[in-house]
Amino acid sequence: MGTTCAPRLALPLALALIVTACGGSAPAGRASNPSTTQPAAAARRQPAYTPPRAGPVADRLNRGLLTIGDLPAGWKLSQEARGDPDDISLCGAALATLEGHRDKLAEVDVAFERGTVGPFIVHALAAYPSGLAQRALDQLAATVQTCGDLDSVDEEGTHVHWQLSPIPFPPLGDQTVAFREYEPTNQVEVIVVYIRRGDLVSVLLDIAIRASVDRGQTEALARRADEKLAAIAGGR
Repeated sequence: MGTTCAPRLALPLALALIVTACGGSAPAGRASNPSTTQPAAAARRQPAYTPPRAGPVADRLNRGLLTIGDLPAGWKLSQEARGDPDDISLCGAALATLEGHRDKLAEVDVAFERGTVGPFIVHALAAYPSGLAQRALDQLAATVQTCGDLDSVDEEGTHVHWQLSPIPFPPLGDQTVAFREYEPTNQVEVIVVYIRRGDLVSVLLDIAIRASVDRGQTEALARRADEKLAAIAGGR
């Protein structure tokens, strides 16, 4: 029986990178994992760009985030650690480029958990200049339809390979893009749902480790996230 491992979450806007820190006699030690590659001596760079997380635009976004009251009983706030979308690529295309990371006027996020090994919910919101949110989601949607591989680098410099596939999802907002990520060695499943209303983008991630994501829960939370997105998109 394998050891159950606590995940490390790196939370850029688009995706959660989950790397289980299993085994090893030293802090840097890891169990053998065919889906990861450990670099020889990787010095982790600082994120190239971090959108504002304070100010009037961020304050407006914060009003649209999910809260503990929007989740079923048993959930609590989770510690978050932000990552760099330049460290995520879909078939060689940097996520930072696909989602227009450097165009964002502001972004905020929140994370929840039901236990130390999940499941986890992550909700993020970003604001874009006029027209650029649609362009970003158009680029991402086109890439997800043709790309079956996602590669990530965690904060220790370890490369992780994920399977990527688009999934059907009820249309919400002005535009919806949904896909599934799966890391088979550690059996991590992530359902990611982007929702756009005007120049605002909501991203919901439902994450399960050695279990399947509850798709009904994902849809219910996505609908609630869209309700809150509609409220702030309308100026409330």
